[in-house]
Amino acid sequence: MKISGMIDESMDTEQLKSDPEPWEFRAKPTWQRLLIMIGGVLVNFLLAFVIYSMVLYTWGESYIANKDVTYGVMIDSTAQKLGLQKWR
Repeated sequence: MKISGMIDESMDTEQLKSDPEPWEFRAKPTWQRLLIMIGGVLVNFLLAFVIYSMVLYTWGESYIANKDVTYGVMIDSTAQKLGLQKWR
């Protein structure tokens, strides 16, 4: 999607030669152009946060509190390599 009047200076040399129309992006004040660009970045960040939250909620790790582990935990060789010890 392209905003009308937002041009690439390295490629659109023909359009740079003409005066900007009042409705074009390049004719707007700097603060308005800055708000548009910040808005795009902010929406991308918020969308990524929402998608990440949904994925984590759906397929995230489950946590078992220590008080709920009444029968203990089975420790295998991989867990022992990580530093867990069997209860003696």
